[in-house]
Amino acid sequence: MEFPAGVRHYTSADEPEVARIFRETLCLGRPLDFPLLGMDRYQRLCLNWFLRHGSDDVGVYEEDSRVHGYVLVCTDLASYHRWAARTALAWTTQVVFGLAFGRLRDQDARFHRLRLRDGWTTARHAPSAPMPALVHVNLDRSARNTGAAQALLRFADQRCAAAGREGWFAEINTRNHRASALAAIGLHSIHSQPSHTLSWLLNEQVNRLTVVHTVGEPIGRATSAPAVPEAVAVPEAVAVPEAVSETEAGSPSSTATEASQTRELLAHQGTDTITTS
Repeated sequence: MEFPAGVRHYTSADEPEVARIFRETLCLGRPLDFPLLGMDRYQRLCLNWFLRHGSDDVGVYEEDSRVHGYVLVCTDLASYHRWAARTALAWTTQVVFGLAFGRLRDQDARFHRLRLRDGWTTARHAPSAPMPALVHVNLDRSARNTGAAQALLRFADQRCAAAGREGWFAEINTRNHRASALAAIGLHSIHSQPSHTLSWLLNEQVNRLTVVHTVGEPIGRATSAPAVPEAVAVPEAVAVPEAVSETEAGSPSSTATEASQTRELLAHQGTDTITTS
């Protein structure tokens, strides 16, 4: 199978670079501005299933013999959810004890409280596995606005197709990007909720969008606005994303502008903690 330019399969030797990118982009494309107590444990929570159990479906973007981005692909949601249920419970228990006994204080305490709040909100309100695969893409600063994100998403499409999965979903954190900017490259928003953690860290409103993509739909150029695939069960309580108004969603804009907005959006993600919804 021929992969997109610059993209190859992940190997265990890439783990330090994946960890570096994870930490450098944790706060919507930049690192936290304080040393987080329990960072190693949080990193394992977010990455370990993919790097240990799902590594065959992980891709990296390499340029000049260095990894500058990665895509985490899960084509076995049942395995992921079993692992996540155990691991998230252990992490939550440790966090609750840390908060209760004062081991987590000040910024550490607030970070963990808000992560728990975000996880609870997701479990209660976000659509549960609206597609049969899960994808997350992340880039370091040097690879932003280069087309690397689209190349990694095409790799994800290939892995999902090889596993017989008709589509995938992802969570994307955004500051008021339009849904049409995502639809321009084949990602369709079905749900929005506040990211309390990132809103606090950045001191501005940040929303977490759930997006879906159908394998085979073009990535990286404008597409028509499709109906939500039949595999997606949209809860009745889903609100229109705050970033999109009726007028804005219907206003004309150039494909180049939409693609540019989306490249920027995808480039500034930081791996979100797992949820068991």
